[in-house]
Order: sequence, then C-alpha cells, then structure tokens
Amino acid sequence: MDELEKAQRQLEQAKTRVQKIKNRERTKERKRDTRRKIILGAILLAEARRDPATAGRVRQWIDGLPEKDRAAFDGCNLEGDA
Repeated sequence: MDELEKAQRQLEQAKTRVQKIKNRERTKERKRDTRRKIILGAILLAEARRDPATAGRVRQWIDGLPEKDRAAFDGCNLEGDA
C-alpha cells in the first residue's frame, strides 16, 4: 500500500468518525428537544387543570389540530384533577 492509498484510507476513516459524532449529537439534541416538549406539556396540562381560562385556550388549540393529532387527546381531562 503506497502513501496515497494509506492517506485516502485514513481520510475515509476520519470522515466516518466525524459522521458518527454528528449522528450522536443529533440524537442527543432530539432527545433533549423531546424532553423539553414533554416537560412543557406537563406544565401546560397542570395549569389547564388548575385554571379554567387556560383549559379553554388549550382546548381551542387542540380543536384546531388535524384530526389525526387531535385523536391523541381523546379522553384527556383538562378540567380538575385527572
């Protein structure tokens, strides 16, 4: 194996390592984003259960969702303790 082939192999290995690192970072960020959404959703639901005005506003938002997304909220109680 000559010097050029060795350098090309090392370059490809480095590109692969960089891609793996990028993929790990993207996965980490997606997990952080999902966690933020879950926490924010829990806060919003708790506030909606505490405050009727907030519950009404959340219900409006849910009602404005496409039907396939609205279905996720079937049986979700926004009034009082659930």
